[in-house]
Amino acid sequence: MATGRPDQALQSAQAAFDLDPARLPAATLLARLLAKVGKHAKAVKVLEQAWRQSPHPDLAKVWGEASADQNPLTLVKRYEALVALKPGQADAHFALAEAAINAKLWGVARSHLDKVRELAPTTRTYRRLADVARAEKGEGPEVQAYLNQAMSAPADPRWRCTSCGTSHSDWHAVCDECGAVDAITWPKVGKA
Repeated sequence: MATGRPDQALQSAQAAFDLDPARLPAATLLARLLAKVGKHAKAVKVLEQAWRQSPHPDLAKVWGEASADQNPLTLVKRYEALVALKPGQADAHFALAEAAINAKLWGVARSHLDKVRELAPTTRTYRRLADVARAEKGEGPEVQAYLNQAMSAPADPRWRCTSCGTSHSDWHAVCDECGAVDAITWPKVGKA
């Protein structure tokens, strides 16, 4: 790899983010590149700015990845800060619940998954509630009840092409199905 290319990538990502800080792909790429070169505080600032404008699960994921300290308890504290940035966002509560599950803090996880149930419950919410119940009490009626609720819950949101309607797991500049450029968007879900 030629020298200077990481700097060029970082400059290009910064330029894209500066054009539109609410543009999720630009924010996540810039934050990842900043964290990769050890600029964790700058990565967090990028994520904070983007989160305030347009909360999204991809930003929540990178929020944890950008931490210099990957200790499960430290990540729980980091995600508490994300929840505090814009209270009432289901994606932040879900990310905090995930961090709490990884730290085996079942009560914290359940509390935040219950908050997600109030705000914007989807299939993954009930599946994770079943996982927490299973970890705490083993297989039983509570686990089965959550799995039954998962079957009738709204589907998890996904990126969708506005031209052809194709669902995508990740954002792409060009739709794989119809070739539309910059047509892949994220649906608005939950309560405002």
